[in-house]
Amino acid sequence: VRPKSGMLRIENYLKSVIEKEDHSWAEDAKKRWDKDLNLLNHFYEDVDEENESYETEKKALQEQYEPKINISFINGGLFYLTENAI
Repeated sequence: VRPKSGMLRIENYLKSVIEKEDHSWAEDAKKRWDKDLNLLNHFYEDVDEENESYETEKKALQEQYEPKINISFINGGLFYLTENAI
């Protein structure tokens, strides 16, 4: 297995495992985000012009509630095997 192919195999395996997991936490986070965004919009509904504070708070809400999954490799290695080693 070549290194690039091995990395793709690991990535595809991890994606398939993640897809099988329960994602209700992400749906709940989306609902809370919508609720807080509606509240934020209510506070700024009387403001006519673009407001930097509004945009900052909106971005902070997005970062807080938007579901994210990060995958990173911490450690790895290459093993070269010959037929005699098996």
